[in-house]
Amino acid sequence: MAEVKVKALVWSEFTEPKDIYPKGIHGDITEYLNSCGDVEAKSAQLADPEQGVSEAMLKWADVLICGDIKNTVMSQMRAFSE
Repeated sequence: MAEVKVKALVWSEFTEPKDIYPKGIHGDITEYLNSCGDVEAKSAQLADPEQGVSEAMLKWADVLICGDIKNTVMSQMRAFSE
């Protein structure tokens, strides 16, 4: 039987201190989740095209993990309703 992995998109603004999180919080969380074996994680950030939450990425992901959200309004955030 094929192994089924949970697909997680890990997003952050990437405004955290670079001396503490050089890869960003999203990078560290993504790295950890990928080491777990039963998760396939990808990271995204505010500066990415479509703020890192393109329709294709949202359709790919089973789970969206958002970190480091201050007062940002993400204009591209869409529901998983389709």
